[in-house]
Amino acid sequence: MIIKNADSKDHELVRLETLLNAAEGTSKKLIANELRMMKAGIKGEQESAYYIDFRLKNSKNTAVIHDLRLNHEGRVAQIDHLLIHCSHRFYVLESKHFSHGIKINEQGEFNRWNDWQKKFEGMPSPIEQNKRHALVLKEVLESLGYKNPPIESFILISPQARIDRPRNAKLPEIVKADQFLTTLEKDLIAANSGVGGFINLVSSAFGDQPEVIAKKLVKKHRPISIDYESKFNIQPDVEPTHAKSEEPQLNGHVCKSCGKDEVVFQYY
Repeated sequence: MIIKNADSKDHELVRLETLLNAAEGTSKKLIANELRMMKAGIKGEQESAYYIDFRLKNSKNTAVIHDLRLNHEGRVAQIDHLLIHCSHRFYVLESKHFSHGIKINEQGEFNRWNDWQKKFEGMPSPIEQNKRHALVLKEVLESLGYKNPPIESFILISPQARIDRPRNAKLPEIVKADQFLTTLEKDLIAANSGVGGFINLVSSAFGDQPEVIAKKLVKKHRPISIDYESKFNIQPDVEPTHAKSEEPQLNGHVCKSCGKDEVVFQYY
């Protein structure tokens, strides 16, 4: 069941497009890159959401939250997709859209292809990023009374992207988006001693149904509004100061016939 869909990013896209048209020099390049990354992120999240929703939209055993931002004691987790299974296993999913794929070296360092500069460039590890998100989620769940929640972390890659993995590690947490649901079923089978995925387990660590837990988390969703003008050091347009009108100010009582405010009340 879908508890929350992704928040619309249309407003942010319009703001960036407006700033891009008005910016010059370095600021223009930075805004263009920000816009490009945002569009790629939206595309990746939408692609992953499609595969998730296709299988789980009508599921009674798995609650789905798209685009959940948690702020707990000064630490933030921006979770692209969160699945809560009836066995009370939590799956934190990070979507990544790479047009030409990624390379991961023997040290676990990630590199993505920059199609503008025609070369690979380093990037933060999405695995470590998602681990931090999972840690914040764990703390939030424990604050709600759910102790020691089992949380799994996966990185969903576009089905069209190429993944060059290191020889010394298979990195099972990196999965093509269209193959994730199969991976999820296998994980549930392994976790529940051979019990098939997506069935209603009798034993419950928390007592609450996935839908109940999901709705509690959604109440803690804290979307953010970025001040792009400050981020890119752009001065906002200042509206011109208009001269005061020389027209007389009405005192609040106006004659219905002539429209003037020179009204005299008489009593008989």
